[in-house]
Amino acid sequence: MELRHLRYFVALAECLHFTRAAERVHVTQSTLSHQIRQLEDEIGHRLFERVGKRVLITEEGELFLGYAAKALKEVDQGIGALKASASGLTGSLRIGATHTFNIGFIPECVASLLVRHPTFNVTVNELTVDEIGAYLIEGKVDMGISYRARTSEGLRFEPLYNEQMVLAVSPAHPLAGRKRLRLVELHRQPVVLLPETFATRAMLDECFRACGAEPLVVSQMDTIAPMLGLGRVNTNGDHDDCVG
Repeated sequence: MELRHLRYFVALAECLHFTRAAERVHVTQSTLSHQIRQLEDEIGHRLFERVGKRVLITEEGELFLGYAAKALKEVDQGIGALKASASGLTGSLRIGATHTFNIGFIPECVASLLVRHPTFNVTVNELTVDEIGAYLIEGKVDMGISYRARTSEGLRFEPLYNEQMVLAVSPAHPLAGRKRLRLVELHRQPVVLLPETFATRAMLDECFRACGAEPLVVSQMDTIAPMLGLGRVNTNGDHDDCVG
């Protein structure tokens, strides 16, 4: 017994008309009749009877119909599941991301990806900007999420979104009430910045040079939380440090 026998049988049982059933399963009427006879011979029971021009299903046919229809439904669902699995995204992705992006942006993106493609594998490494550039060139990661690396030869960049850089100070600082600030106003002001290896630090230094400002870098830290903590500590006896 083959699947086509079951499909032909169910089609004829639903139509009770050889011509219409043959059209439904895209075969000739003679082929349908031959396949139904084969099925009847194999199971040893008459499934249909002809009464004049009418086609009637027998009691045995009615009994067999429920099982045949259920079997075809299970097979069709299995085929559909295989097709859906084949069309889903598979494989793996290695991402290099700087600390800032790895805190909020990356987890949200990875979670969204895995909801749509649960079998996909994602590995995220927290790296510096320069490490990300080097890893991309060496093939150790597939993509990087960071600011532009200083060594960008051979790399392709795609902007994701714009981000505003702000100055964080304590509520008691003279600049605390300001909504906007010119970089030149930070000339000779004590500040806490990221180390010079960070891309954002390089951008800030370039902007300071362009406007002629020379802030007093009293400390360099590679994470934001301790920078903010240090900004609350009064180190010069007059006011709290600025934090960049």
